[in-house]
Amino acid sequence: MTSRTTLAQQQPPQPGQDLTSFPAVDGPAARQWRALSVQFGPWFFGTTGAGRFDLPDTGDDGTCYFADAVETAVRESLGPRLSADQTVTPDLAAAFTVSAIVPPEPRRYAAVFDKAAVRHGVTRELTTTVRYDVTNAWADAFRQAGFDGVRYASRFTTEAAANSWALFGPKGPDASLAVVDAEQLTGADACAAAGITVLAPPPAKRALRII
Repeated sequence: MTSRTTLAQQQPPQPGQDLTSFPAVDGPAARQWRALSVQFGPWFFGTTGAGRFDLPDTGDDGTCYFADAVETAVRESLGPRLSADQTVTPDLAAAFTVSAIVPPEPRRYAAVFDKAAVRHGVTRELTTTVRYDVTNAWADAFRQAGFDGVRYASRFTTEAAANSWALFGPKGPDASLAVVDAEQLTGADACAAAGITVLAPPPAKRALRII
């Protein structure tokens, strides 16, 4: 009897699966927003496995994430570290910035939100599951099929439409790609734009009166 894999949950791509006909969209021509750690530049392609569409660390390429709006970039960056009451600590807000960037063109992205994606074994769960081994496997398969990245809907927002991008490129920083120098937000300002409250810092010890 031949065994079958069901779609009870999002599965990784099948070995040798042909994705050349997977639906695609062209990259954005307009400015985008990227939330990043203060220790990195705006364009950094990582392979930690902690990102939804990270590529294998054994290869030459990594992934850089950005979004259509500041709020999407902030919420995707904070993820589960954002409290239920929509607050963050001052240290967390100070640890990142948000930069306006100009993505390179032309680029072709796998459109995992397209209604035809399901015919290739992709469901909406690909953009919400915490099984990053599965999502990373799809990223690798898309890269092998010649895609430059992935266009998708973020997990930590409630928009129905696609609003995020994962771009593949050589691992590490790339200073040749464009940024909008005049448009960079501190973590605190970016949180405010996203409707997130930064908690007040604790009082300094010298301000405390011991009784």
